Amino acid sequence: MKYRNNRGTILQIQFRTFLRYSAANLIPFES
Repeated sequence: MKYRNNRGTILQIQFRTFLRYSAANLIPFES
């Protein structure tokens, strides 16, 4: 049970970071 929970949280974190990177790529962060 704990292992599955940890795996789910890790997947969520990876998904969030992926969305962040995609958003950063869409919006030029150069000033």
